[in-house]
Amino acid sequence: MWNVFFADIQVPVSSTVGQESVFADDLSVFKKFDRFVSNDEISRDMHVCRVRVHKWGRVNRVEFDPGKEHVIILHPIDGAGDPFKFLGCLFDCKLLMNQAVDKILSQVRPKVKAILRTSQHYDAKDLIFQFKTMCGIMEIHNGGLFHAASYLLAKFDSVQNHFLHEIEVTSSDAFLEYNFAPPTLRRNIGVLGLIHKRVLGNAHPVFHQLLPFFIDVFG
Repeated sequence: MWNVFFADIQVPVSSTVGQESVFADDLSVFKKFDRFVSNDEISRDMHVCRVRVHKWGRVNRVEFDPGKEHVIILHPIDGAGDPFKFLGCLFDCKLLMNQAVDKILSQVRPKVKAILRTSQHYDAKDLIFQFKTMCGIMEIHNGGLFHAASYLLAKFDSVQNHFLHEIEVTSSDAFLEYNFAPPTLRRNIGVLGLIHKRVLGNAHPVFHQLLPFFIDVFG
């Protein structure tokens, strides 16, 4: 097996004031633009970066897969490009996250229906335990979905409330008796836990840059 190390790929990337992110043999290039810069100008700028990276590849005998090359413009209004996956989470270019939520629910709803079909054979405790086995599907991308609109995130609560209604358990009883909190509460606790780890210095170093400490120079 051959391993290709391309640490110096940062040379052609930095020449266009881009910031590279390398994971295994995947390369992503990020660059910030002023909000008044047109999409056409952004695309031309990123094309220059692509050309320079390809030139580096020819010199170093590294081939890039054209089918995996995409130019994405992230903006809440002028975002452009196809949806893409980042660390397994599906993102749309306007960061609305509606497609990501719908994809997760398309996996969860059939499983909920299957659990409810067996409800006559199990008590509420066992049924809720079975539902909990799906929480990983619902919550694995909580950090990426946290900024989404409330009406989208409420769909997760709706699925759980429907399940509880079908097995005749109230949401308060599910929380108090079976430690089955609503998705919104679990999501908020998870993000607060991340912030707490950041304060303690136990989080991944990338969060030190994302969540810097506020220093009051006048205090």
